[in-house]
Amino acid sequence: MKLKAGCYVPFAERLREEYKINGDQMTANIGTDKIESLMQHFIAVHDEPLFFILELPTQAENEQEIRPGVVEKLHVDVYYLDGCSQAAALTLLKQTGPLLIKDGLSTFGFGGLESGDEILFSKYNIVTIFGQNLQSYAEFFAAHQIRENPNLLTA
Repeated sequence: MKLKAGCYVPFAERLREEYKINGDQMTANIGTDKIESLMQHFIAVHDEPLFFILELPTQAENEQEIRPGVVEKLHVDVYYLDGCSQAAALTLLKQTGPLLIKDGLSTFGFGGLESGDEILFSKYNIVTIFGQNLQSYAEFFAAHQIRENPNLLTA
């Protein structure tokens, strides 16, 4: 599995392109060489207004310390682009995808404004899908030769 640039994972050879269902979401390991086609597929099956989401690490001075030198959790700045057509979402993916797919710090993805379905690509090559009918995504992943594994090992 091809990892994001700058991403080091001990025993990376143990990671497989697989997914599992955890309650209201699906989690998958996906190589960088499949992300663009996976995102294109997600956009294509959502004939509805879409949104683009981008999460970037916040500036250090925006982090809140719980006591001197201890940050409770790292925060991100979240940006949305609402009301995208499928064509606009595909164009956005074509223009920004090559950079975002390789970037080890950002999280990005797309969602349907009517269905509420979302797909996000984040750290360590993790793809997360949120949706009302997660079983329908089994065929989605199968189309990319990604199989289910309830014991999925992620980085």
